[in-house]
Amino acid sequence: MARQIDHQLALGEGLSRRTPGGRITLTVRVPHDLVEQPRPSGGKFNSHIKVSMGTTDPAQARHDRSRAIATLAAEFAKARGEIGRLDAEEVWQALDAWRRLRVEAMAAAENPAALMADGLVDEAFAAANGLFDRRPDLSQTDFAASPVNVMALIARLERARDEPEGWRNVRGFDDKMDKAAGIGGLNNAVPDHHRPHLRQRFAAAWVEVLTHVEIARRRAAVVLAIQSVQHIGPAAVMVPSLPTPYRPRADDITIGELIDLYRAEVTKARGPEVVGRKYNHLFAGLLEVLGAETWVRAITWKQVADLRDLLLRLPPNPKKKFGPKITLTEAADRAEEHDRLEEDEEDFMERVAPATVSSYLSRLSAMMK
Repeated sequence: MARQIDHQLALGEGLSRRTPGGRITLTVRVPHDLVEQPRPSGGKFNSHIKVSMGTTDPAQARHDRSRAIATLAAEFAKARGEIGRLDAEEVWQALDAWRRLRVEAMAAAENPAALMADGLVDEAFAAANGLFDRRPDLSQTDFAASPVNVMALIARLERARDEPEGWRNVRGFDDKMDKAAGIGGLNNAVPDHHRPHLRQRFAAAWVEVLTHVEIARRRAAVVLAIQSVQHIGPAAVMVPSLPTPYRPRADDITIGELIDLYRAEVTKARGPEVVGRKYNHLFAGLLEVLGAETWVRAITWKQVADLRDLLLRLPPNPKKKFGPKITLTEAADRAEEHDRLEEDEEDFMERVAPATVSSYLSRLSAMMK
C-alpha cells in the first residue's frame, strides 16, 4: 500500500511524498561501487538514499533539488576518497593471504594415498573421507582426471591470467575476488578502481588454489575407489593407466556453448521455426550423447557414430508420440520394445529416414565449422 501511495504522489525527478500535503522527499540511487561501503556520516550506504527537502511546496523542492544532489555528490566523493586510501598492494595482500590459506590447508592435509602406501589402511580411509566431509562439493569419483567443470574453470582462469579482459569469461569472477579478499582479512569489497590492476594476479592465484585442491582431491578419490571394491593392499594405490584426458585450450568452447551460439545465429537468420524443425533433434542428441560440458575439440568419431546410431533408432516426432519429458534414448528404446511385441513387420513403428539423419549430420558439420 505504501508503494502505491508513493507512486500516486510522485512529483518527478526523484521527488515524492507519502501523503497529500506532506513533506517532500528526494530519492537518489547510490553509485554501485559505494553500495554497502561505509558512509562518512556513519553506517553504510544502501542502494538508495532518501533526503527530506524540508518543504511541502513542489516548486521549492525542485529549486532546492540541485543543491541536495550536490551535497550527496560531495559525500560520495568523500567516501571514495576514504576507500581510495587503501592502495592496490594492500588489497593484493588480502587476496594473497587467501591464496596461502587455501594452498597451505591442502598441503597440510594428510595424504591418504601416502598413508595407504605405508600400510596405514584405516588412517588412509579416514583421511580421504575427512576431506570430502569438509568439501562435499568435490567429486569423489573422478580420480584419474579432473571433472570437466573444473577443467573448464581452470582453462578460463588461465586465459584471465594471461589476458586483461579474460576475466569476463569467468562467471562470478569479481564476486569471488571480493569473497577471497574478505577471507584474507579485507573488511570491504575490493574497490572498483583497483580491480583492473588485480584481476590477472588474482586469476593466477585462483589457478594455483584449484590445482592444489585437485591434487588433494584425486589422492582421496583413489583411496575411496580402493575402499569401494574392498581391495586395500598398498599396491592398489597405483591407478591403472588411462588415455590422457583432453586438455582444453584458452579459446575452447563446450557443446552447450556452441549450441547456444549456433541457435542464436540460425534464429536470427532464418527464424525460430526453422530451428525447431531442422535442429532440435540434433541439439537434443548432442546434449544427450556428448553432454553440454564436452569440449568441441575433444569430440571423437565414435561419439559422432553413437549420435548417428541413436538418430537412426528414433521414430519421427518422438516427443509428440511419447510425451515432452522423454529422452531420445528412451524414445528409441520404446520404439524397439514396441516392435518386439508386434508379429507383423508392417505394424513396426516408423523410424527417422536415413536421408534425414544424413541431413542432421551435415548440419552438425556446418555447425562445427
